[in-house]
Amino acid sequence: MPSERRNTNSGVSDLNTDLFLRSINIAFDANSPERVGHFRPTSKCVPLIRALMGIENERSFFLVAPYGSGKSLTAAYGQHLVENSKASGAVRLEINKRLQLVSPELAELAQKRRISSSKKGLALTLHGHVENVAEQLKVAACDSLRRIGLKRWGALSSLKTNDVTVVLTKIREICQKDNCDLVTIIWDEFGRHIEALVAQGRGDQLSEIQTIAEYASRSKRNLLTFCAILHQGLLHYASGLPQAIRSDWKKIEGRFETIQYFDDSKEIYRLIAEVATARRLASGDGQSFRAAQKQCHEVGLFSEFEAGELVDLLKAAYPLEPAALYLLPRVSARVAQNERTLFSFLYNSKLNNRVSVADLYDFFSPAMRSDTAVGGTHRQWLETESAISKLPYEDEGIAILKAACLLGLGTSGERSKTSHALLVFSGRGYSGVSSTKVFNQLVDRNLLLHRKHNDDVSVWHGTDLDLRGRLGDERAKLVPNFNLISFLTKEALPPIWKPVQHNDKNCIRRYLSGAYLSKSSVECIHSWAITEISPDSDGRIVYLLTDNQDELNEARKTAQQLKEDERLFVAIPAAPLPLYDA
Repeated sequence: MPSERRNTNSGVSDLNTDLFLRSINIAFDANSPERVGHFRPTSKCVPLIRALMGIENERSFFLVAPYGSGKSLTAAYGQHLVENSKASGAVRLEINKRLQLVSPELAELAQKRRISSSKKGLALTLHGHVENVAEQLKVAACDSLRRIGLKRWGALSSLKTNDVTVVLTKIREICQKDNCDLVTIIWDEFGRHIEALVAQGRGDQLSEIQTIAEYASRSKRNLLTFCAILHQGLLHYASGLPQAIRSDWKKIEGRFETIQYFDDSKEIYRLIAEVATARRLASGDGQSFRAAQKQCHEVGLFSEFEAGELVDLLKAAYPLEPAALYLLPRVSARVAQNERTLFSFLYNSKLNNRVSVADLYDFFSPAMRSDTAVGGTHRQWLETESAISKLPYEDEGIAILKAACLLGLGTSGERSKTSHALLVFSGRGYSGVSSTKVFNQLVDRNLLLHRKHNDDVSVWHGTDLDLRGRLGDERAKLVPNFNLISFLTKEALPPIWKPVQHNDKNCIRRYLSGAYLSKSSVECIHSWAITEISPDSDGRIVYLLTDNQDELNEARKTAQQLKEDERLFVAIPAAPLPLYDA
């Protein structure tokens, strides 16, 4: 590992590796402001900081960002900016000087907040999967109150409730009494929370997140902002969930503004061009960069560059073809560790011939193949490889398929629209040879699908049948006649408990049999459970299955009333078990 590092995407640059932190945990590092001292703001940081400070019109945000993009570091700085504690004052002063170069307006706001000791805020930090959201919000609020030197955290910590709304209301009451002007909730690694809910069959329990978003949207005085940080778009964590839950998630997603946190700015493209200029062996003097610039703008590439700027960029970045240059930071952010792999691609490529989109695909292919997480790129890679296998010796067709795959990768897990003109231009590059004929052949052979009504091209991978919807319809037909207790009794019998050591010692066979009960049968549990205990059994364990909190409360009341037979044991879940949906 070299002693000097440069991380342009996260805005980090420090010669002292002892001070450089490879990662930030906003919860663990909240009490150590010096750990964000190496933060170098860039233009992509500004929307996130503005969102956390409540400057934007919206109050709830999904921050979609790849690994290694510096999102947690920016969020950690935003946390200290909101709290405005004395301990972080010196660090924020230094960062503010750097912020001045990126956003003078935001730097002025940060400076005014720093010199005004009366402006305080609460930063509630959550991380990963949270079992009890309301309880964790209380803990996070108490920690923030301690950091800014307020003593009302005792009243909050003694609050006994699992209702998120009650907790938020109490927090805002404390803020009003202590003149705190802002409450910010930052939930890092929120994707892990969603994955845990999906794995546990509780995909329908995102209602608390919706409640927080709606509560935040109604905050006027004592602003409340909420930022959940994910690696993919929300719906890409819903793979395998029923259509009804996916529809609910879609409604929840509508409560949030999405911030795409990856660097496709002019700065990153110019840096790529600098590296290419320093390493290239091929000359681009004979290329028509002006014609390439016009075509780029026609198909929607590099729209933020003026014509002259783009010509200079294409010259400096040669032999990277225009589409390959455009996709490089985007694909890096989508499938790998962002600019770390971006620059490894540049340093591992032989820049003595044209570098095409196909070369980009070949370099990132292993990463796409192993990207099997929810919302990953493995599926797109598999579809493309399947199509390529049908063109064993047709290099031009294979190149277009590879280009279609990369152009279709969205930055947050969704598909990007790829027009016919864009794909043909990506396949042509600087060669000047039209790829329209090859494109038409791929469409005729059903390897590319061209939806002409909206001019969208994708790798053909089967049928447009809504299989998920059809499965949902079939499931709806089966639901009325489905008996959960009978199914579990047949497929997953409750365990029989045996005191093995006691039985061996006394040469006996003591055991407790088990049975499932649901809400519909819980009312007759007294007579049923007692009469069903086998004569040679020492007792029975009844497992109460509850779908929601109301049923769970009723189950607890029922269990407390069971005193007829000391041989009867009742097992109650710690939380509702949505086994019916699973």
